[in-house]
Amino acid sequence: MKNRLLLSAMLALGTAFSALADLFAPLPLPLPPGSSSLGVPAAQYWQQQVNYRIQAELLPDTATLNASADIQYQNNSPQPLTELWFELPLNRFLPDSISTALHGEGLASAGVTQIEFFAAKKPLPLLRQDTFYRVSLPKPLAAGASIKLHVSWQLQLPERTDPRRPRAGVERFSDDSKLFGVALWFPRAVAFTDSGWALSPFIKDAEFATELGDYQLNITVPDGYLVLASGELQNARQVLSTTQYQAWQQQDTAQLVLPESAANAGNNSASSGKKSWQFSANKVRDVAFAAGNKLIWQTQQLKLNGRWHRLNVAYPDNGRWLWHKYSLASTRHSVQQLAQYFGDFPFTAMNVVNIAGIGMEYPGITFVGFRGPNAAINGPAPAYSRTEKHDVLGGIMHEVAHSYFPMLVNTDERQEGFFDEGMVSFLSYLLEQRWSTDFQSFYGDPGEVGVVMHKSSYAAPVRRADHFSAKLDSHYHVPAVAWVILRQHLIGPELFDATLSDFVHHWRGKRAQFADIIRFFHAKTGLDLHWFWRGWFYSNKHVDLALAGISEQGDMLTISIDNRGGIVMPFTLRLSFADGSTVERHLPVDIWRLDNQQTSVRIPRPAAKLLRTELQLLADADLSNNQLN
Repeated sequence: MKNRLLLSAMLALGTAFSALADLFAPLPLPLPPGSSSLGVPAAQYWQQQVNYRIQAELLPDTATLNASADIQYQNNSPQPLTELWFELPLNRFLPDSISTALHGEGLASAGVTQIEFFAAKKPLPLLRQDTFYRVSLPKPLAAGASIKLHVSWQLQLPERTDPRRPRAGVERFSDDSKLFGVALWFPRAVAFTDSGWALSPFIKDAEFATELGDYQLNITVPDGYLVLASGELQNARQVLSTTQYQAWQQQDTAQLVLPESAANAGNNSASSGKKSWQFSANKVRDVAFAAGNKLIWQTQQLKLNGRWHRLNVAYPDNGRWLWHKYSLASTRHSVQQLAQYFGDFPFTAMNVVNIAGIGMEYPGITFVGFRGPNAAINGPAPAYSRTEKHDVLGGIMHEVAHSYFPMLVNTDERQEGFFDEGMVSFLSYLLEQRWSTDFQSFYGDPGEVGVVMHKSSYAAPVRRADHFSAKLDSHYHVPAVAWVILRQHLIGPELFDATLSDFVHHWRGKRAQFADIIRFFHAKTGLDLHWFWRGWFYSNKHVDLALAGISEQGDMLTISIDNRGGIVMPFTLRLSFADGSTVERHLPVDIWRLDNQQTSVRIPRPAAKLLRTELQLLADADLSNNQLN
């Protein structure tokens, strides 16, 4: 009994300390060797370089891919490596995967059906661990040295309708045409850092941690198929028909390319019934491609900051009116605005492909799953809702914004998914509001977030995406609002924008952690924001400030405010008096430094009677306690 009472007392004391914890204390942030105390890469920063030359053939009838690749792995780490790790995330669809154990089986098995690694034409020992493969090297790969590997594999692609939500797959249409979103399709080098190999398996929601490299792709498909991929098309004259090539060459003007028969699909197709599309992509963390017959393709070249960029959108030829009307325009809007915001756009070719139900980003290409009503593209406007329209527009803007996070600033999505998704949801909110001030933005509005954060299912954003029951709330909605509040109300747009752009410049092509951007913002703005990061990213608390009472002491009014939600925030007090006068006081967040739970504000009392006291702040979850009459 005595021990039980002692334990209860200790628990109560711990709870009390937690409630009274110093929310303004510096966060215990990690400082890996590659990062500096100023939030920029340290002098000793390093990362691996992994280059690929991939040959692949897509077999539409069986939805399979036969492929091989030459890989050059450059070990820039300070230590020798006896093995290398690669990942094929589509192996989560295999019957024996962790994902299948957790989420059940779907429509059919998908993933790798055959794979072999070689060095100097000799097979290498291979160990599969869920979605990973360990390749044992013939001898240790010394620091600063490189090795050439060859790999061949066969891959079964999933159906896009699989209930396990694939990030790639095939969409089938009633006329037997097909659209393939081919991603997560080759052995991608697992990130290796000072912390070791990033060996958390791909289960479902926590995305990817990869290395950067240069890629050469040779993708063989049947005649009549259009291919869009990461990187720049190298052999347009050989794979496009005369009409298509003329449209492809045009500058400034958007061109509509309608489907063509197989006989007219390309200049190298007549003899073999196949054609090979060649692409080149440099300094990217991944590559993906889309291939389909009977696709409608819109293309445009756009000059930004003295450099030409190609914009491609493609959607199924079954009458997708919203895509015909808005997809290229919203892609162009996104690229132009982001290039203006950051001073550059990372990719000279940006491809946006509509494949139903799949929304996923890759370097230079993205899949957007929202579609809208089926109607003739050149016919009258069909009936559609505001939500359907803004789903298409917002989906495109969100995915294009991923060109910066994590495609340019190479974050670890598996461990810090809130970083790239929250930042991109914030950027897409800016894009949406610049498209139209009455845009139906799903993330970014501080007025909508309080109720979300008050849910019992809400968890702190700083958590692996696979460990959530409400990922969209914690990784998209709340972080997006946090960045909006930081930009528009705490730092100011001008300083915030310059700071974020500078951060992207420093970490371009490098692997940044969330701790880096915290340190960077502190160093550049001079603001102590530990309270902000602690409340909005590291806790599952919410904002709920409440007027607790008013007392009169002589000629002074004392207004008490409770912090019921756990997150401290600046606020405004507005007092209205019987003579029509008002008094406003804008209180900084520092008013909570002495006591996180309750504070008070003293105001000289006018002669007139006090009629109403109002508490005004952002993101408050309960407005019913913000007024006293």
